[in-house]
Amino acid sequence: MRLPCNCKNILGLWLVFLVFIFSSNVYAYPKRIASINLCTDQLLFEIAAPNKIISTTYLSLDPEISNHPKRAKKYRVNHGLAEEIVHLNPDLILAGKYSSLSATKILRKLGFEVAEFEPAVSIDGIYKNIERLSNLIGRPNIGRKLIQKIKQKFNPDNMENHAKKPTAVIFKARGFTLGKNSLANEVVLHSGLINIAQDQIRGSFEYMPLEQLIALNPDLIITDAFNENSPSLSQNLLKHPALGKITQIGSRENHPNVAVIPARYWNCGNSFITHALAQLKNWKIKVNK
Repeated sequence: MRLPCNCKNILGLWLVFLVFIFSSNVYAYPKRIASINLCTDQLLFEIAAPNKIISTTYLSLDPEISNHPKRAKKYRVNHGLAEEIVHLNPDLILAGKYSSLSATKILRKLGFEVAEFEPAVSIDGIYKNIERLSNLIGRPNIGRKLIQKIKQKFNPDNMENHAKKPTAVIFKARGFTLGKNSLANEVVLHSGLINIAQDQIRGSFEYMPLEQLIALNPDLIITDAFNENSPSLSQNLLKHPALGKITQIGSRENHPNVAVIPARYWNCGNSFITHALAQLKNWKIKVNK
């Protein structure tokens, strides 16, 4: 006996069922995004639509370390505390992997989605963070364009060893320098310089005695902390008279053996890393003339 069957109706019901199942599993991109880390602030400003941002850190207001202080004024400021974020009811919170650990733990326990980002210690690390965030918030095209912009400036051929390359040391406040496995070191290498500190220290960030710096006698000292009128005690070492023997860093900011790279260009991994690269390349061009 043949059972009555309306194939069109059954097919229609199946299609409705499949659409329902599929739509219920589609990721809803966040509409309210908060950042509790300076570096994720900077990425967020570059990738997210302005109306999707609800809060960024107070650090992004500081023009010394932030590339977007004016934009940061438009949003509610936070200090990386869970209690500041909870009442904002964000559907995505961006955090650094090693900062605000107690806050991220609390926020996760309360059911908030928290995305932690590794600090970028290489150009590839910047690409990974840009790609991840742009996919996370539904703006992959913006991420791809940003990555392409950086790739156009960073030519891997510049990293080939060459005996005649000028030498450089990154000398920061309190006498710290940067070596291997640091973003700044990779920028220096891409600019056609040799960071001679990379073979002098064991880690990526380490104290270098002033005597050691003078003994190395680099062609260039790179700093992001030069300020003649700064009241900061941490910068006094940069004005030490002994440095005058090789750079006169304590008397003239525009001395040919000193390159001042704003901290905001390379403290965090984002597209402004290209500005740091451009400044170092310009120094090399001037010296070679």
